[in-house]
Amino acid sequence: MRILPAFLAAVLLAPTASADWLMTGHDAQQTGRVEAGAPAWDDVALQVRIPRLGSDIMSEPVALGGSVFVAHYRPLYFASQLTTSSAYTMTRIDLGSGNLTSYASPLQSDGTSCFTPELASDGRRVFLLVGGYVTAFDPLNATFEEPIPLGIQPGAGPYVGDAARADRLVGLCSLIRDRMVFSEGRLYVASGARPAGTYRALRLYVVDPQNGTVRGPWVNAGPKALEWVSTPSQTDDAGQLSGAEQQFFELAGLAVSQGKAVVTAHLVSRAFESTQDDAGITTRRLAQAWSVDTNTGREWAYGGLTGSMDRAGSVVSPPLIAGDTAYFKEPFRTFAINLSSGAPAGLHQVPNDGADRGSGMAWAAGRLFVARGHTLSALDSNFQALWPAALEIESIWQPGGLVVAGDSVIGVASSGRGSPSVVYVVEARSGRVQWTHPLAAEARIIADDGLVVAIDYRGTLTVLGEASNSLRPAPAVSSLYPRPGEEVVVGMGGTPPSPLGAATEFRADWGDGEVGDWSSVPDLRHVYATAIESRARFYARNAAGQTASVPITFHVGQHDPAINILNAPFDDEYQQTTFFLLGLLATGVIAFFGILRAGRKRRRFHRLLRALEHDGKRLAADPKGCDAMLNERRSAARAAFLEKRIEEAHASFLERRVDELRRGLRLGTIEEKLKFLPYGMVAQLQRLLQDARVDEWERQHFVEALQAQGDLSPAQKTKARRVIDEWFVRDAEVTT
Repeated sequence: MRILPAFLAAVLLAPTASADWLMTGHDAQQTGRVEAGAPAWDDVALQVRIPRLGSDIMSEPVALGGSVFVAHYRPLYFASQLTTSSAYTMTRIDLGSGNLTSYASPLQSDGTSCFTPELASDGRRVFLLVGGYVTAFDPLNATFEEPIPLGIQPGAGPYVGDAARADRLVGLCSLIRDRMVFSEGRLYVASGARPAGTYRALRLYVVDPQNGTVRGPWVNAGPKALEWVSTPSQTDDAGQLSGAEQQFFELAGLAVSQGKAVVTAHLVSRAFESTQDDAGITTRRLAQAWSVDTNTGREWAYGGLTGSMDRAGSVVSPPLIAGDTAYFKEPFRTFAINLSSGAPAGLHQVPNDGADRGSGMAWAAGRLFVARGHTLSALDSNFQALWPAALEIESIWQPGGLVVAGDSVIGVASSGRGSPSVVYVVEARSGRVQWTHPLAAEARIIADDGLVVAIDYRGTLTVLGEASNSLRPAPAVSSLYPRPGEEVVVGMGGTPPSPLGAATEFRADWGDGEVGDWSSVPDLRHVYATAIESRARFYARNAAGQTASVPITFHVGQHDPAINILNAPFDDEYQQTTFFLLGLLATGVIAFFGILRAGRKRRRFHRLLRALEHDGKRLAADPKGCDAMLNERRSAARAAFLEKRIEEAHASFLERRVDELRRGLRLGTIEEKLKFLPYGMVAQLQRLLQDARVDEWERQHFVEALQAQGDLSPAQKTKARRVIDEWFVRDAEVTT
């Protein structure tokens, strides 16, 4: 497994359109779909803290060239000394070493408008959006390009009326969130910045980063007054609401497909109930959406998605585009709109539990995955629910999109305000939770190549999965087939050090309910009380915070198939048979020379078996070489029988063992190289390999099914067919 990887390094040389996945939401359509599967377990490949205060305003991450980039900014009123301006900082985290490098951008703030920095990438550069300006950062030269102005002036703040009262409530800095995605060579920017002297407006721009040209604005929506309905104050008539004293747009999301952009936002209205310092604020939000075809200039708007809401939080999630359809999610419904006509295209309603915080959606293989409240649902193309998966009743999905990685859905949830966050990996077919990993604070995630990268708002970056710099446990097991009451010993002392340090602590989950604590003792011991098929897992970690694990299945109370009367005649199961044969041997003196000849055959058989097992382990990391070796061993076993150097039973045993090793080798290849295949095709391959060989009919049947798969790219189909063809050719050589 490579670390965000050789693939990412190759992205630096790829056409710009190949880099869509590098941001939250994976692509410009915000589908969240990536080809590679999720990590098999929540092993920590890297954990590093970005040196920043919790008060910093931080962007969502992007990944490029084996590094993760975030931009952040410290508001002036949190600084130890107030100054006239403060720069936005770009921080680069090398995922191989954990090294951090920071760069001051040319974009600054005057302290009155704190724009949340937004990042996107074209596969070569990282683009930084702050307010009305876009600048590009070149990672190879560690330089920023000249900022491109969008043609708007941020102004001094979204407040109107009594500015002093607003300052008492929210401080000197008014937080503004814009959105930016990269698609087909252009940057799409949805900006909530406002022209000086007016209310905050919402606009959409298209920027060509090659020549610095800006097209737009589209949408160009300004706030419209909302009619306020309030109850008279029971204590002071002066506390009654006289109208919306503050109105502005709060952007929720942006998605782009083939020049068509969809923007979702809330029109926020606030009114102050009193002129006193401890005054309360009444807030209402009206969710709205816009679609713009930037190729033709055609626009449509869809307003009043939910009506008004209180201060509980976002009421509409970032949109998602699949084909010519835009998908939207609110607390109590998910619906679709046709991008060309603006007409409704589907609706799914659920009871509103009031817990939704604007958590997201993802799209893959004709299914829409929706996180809402404490429930994750899968909807088919007719908006019918295929399954719901519920978290613990107090847990809710956090804001931000989902990721569909292979056959898994990945998202972040929390157990309530102030509680740690949790990364959930859920099986896409059934909604079954595969594993979870706790985080210290609310986080955003990006994922690909079998890794999940999470950055929480406190600045801690965590990489989950098996990467090139991971620890790799090497357990030594006393027995996989222990008897009940027999002590099992698993030695973890042979775990080699990773580039970040040697393993110093170990623990075991024995699979029968007993989970050990971390300990510096590498030899882990356990006694299974009863016969059981127990899937255990063994862990190692080092001082750098890396963890790694390996599963082992113990067949307690079962017979070890590798032990037979030939290689362990005095094993408990074969003692009586062995003594009986020895008795016959004592009475068969006249067959002395025949027995000597049988002994030579048996010893020759044992040598062939040991050589087979040794070469199988030696070539485990080289599937092609191992497959060729197995073919040779199979032919050699048959030749030894025909030459009467071993018995037919010996040859049959060796051939069966060759088939077992080949089957395991090829199943491992499926897991490693073909994990992008749909579940049905994986199951078909597993059935095909029952006899460890691929014949002409099986090959043809699989190829036809492969070509009929509409969810696979041509490159994926070619990769899968190449593997099957290689197996068929090797098996045909053995047959002939």
